[in-house]
Amino acid sequence: MQQSRYYPHNAFWRLAGLISLYLLGATAPAVAVVSDTQITDVTTRAFPVVWVSSEQVTFATVKVYSDAGGSNEITHLKVTLASPSEALLQGIAKVDVTGLEPGTEAYVQIIGPSGQVLSPNLLRVRTALESTKANPNNQPIVNDLILHKIFLPDGVNPAEGALLLVKVPKISSYPLTAFVGQGFTAPAAVIDLNNLFNEQQPRQYGERPPLP
Repeated sequence: MQQSRYYPHNAFWRLAGLISLYLLGATAPAVAVVSDTQITDVTTRAFPVVWVSSEQVTFATVKVYSDAGGSNEITHLKVTLASPSEALLQGIAKVDVTGLEPGTEAYVQIIGPSGQVLSPNLLRVRTALESTKANPNNQPIVNDLILHKIFLPDGVNPAEGALLLVKVPKISSYPLTAFVGQGFTAPAAVIDLNNLFNEQQPRQYGERPPLP
């Protein structure tokens, strides 16, 4: 089993600073600053938004619009704060958005306490198209997981609440994510490869990606 001793620039695993940022012990400024904002884990009907705040997260949500100008809000969606308590203490926010249709283009705005807009620019996302996922032998995928162990810099204690991001170039336009200790005993973070979708067209997982 592969173990991580906190190597954020490993050739395959990209932690994107979400672990290292809050192990430095820096003093947070009076006004929260949001960074490392990303759309992740996009499926046919849902997507999360993740970001890092310079302060502990006590409230986080998003607004979703059908237009780039942010004038037509989509109000029937379910929006849920998905970060475990350990992550919120470190300023790591993850908000799940569900209830969209496949192939829907939407624009996302991050909202903080008291309705404060934390992202001046809207984030664009397109949900995946419907597809039947299969491996190279044309067998449907039932369970395809990657488990990665993540520790604090001491190499001993689990990095509770850290968020692991995995990018799979040429297969998915959006990274996959998993919190350490969520659903599995820490220091494990488990990525579900069933959530890999090509942004532009349906594609079977396990199919050879197109050449550059």
